[in-house]
Amino acid sequence: MIWIGGGHYPIGGWEYNLLNDIDAANVVFDTNVGLWQVPHTVYTTMRVSIAELAYKVKPYGEIGSYLYQQLIDFNDWAAGAFQNTPWSKGEMWSLDDSPAISLLLDDHEYGYEIKPAPRITEDMYYVHDQKERMIRVYHYVDPRFTLEDMFAKLALTYGK
Repeated sequence: MIWIGGGHYPIGGWEYNLLNDIDAANVVFDTNVGLWQVPHTVYTTMRVSIAELAYKVKPYGEIGSYLYQQLIDFNDWAAGAFQNTPWSKGEMWSLDDSPAISLLLDDHEYGYEIKPAPRITEDMYYVHDQKERMIRVYHYVDPRFTLEDMFAKLALTYGK
């Protein structure tokens, strides 16, 4: 299982995906399912400019135009709705969930460490008590590989 979420190791802290269901994250950490965690400090490296998306996504068929417009509309809405949180805004966006796809293509064997799974407190901090099972925690997923693969697939499938 690949989980895009959680704060920076070893401390943790506020993180959008974790905020949705801290109890569920603790259940997953407590299972025997193989787990690859991609924390906030890694997934937010999937940054693109709005201009790059206009150039590399929007021109490629109805799907490219749709994806681009969905992001623009959501970005406009989020800029007003999430003024007091660390949210993408302005001329950039982070395609945060993208590492899940690139890790299925390549496990980035030098981009992770095996660590004990933490317990997560209500305020989203990690507690390590040395009895946890081991999980894979990523400290690097290649943004170029991740994003250019998506851009290339759009171009190859929906070429101009």
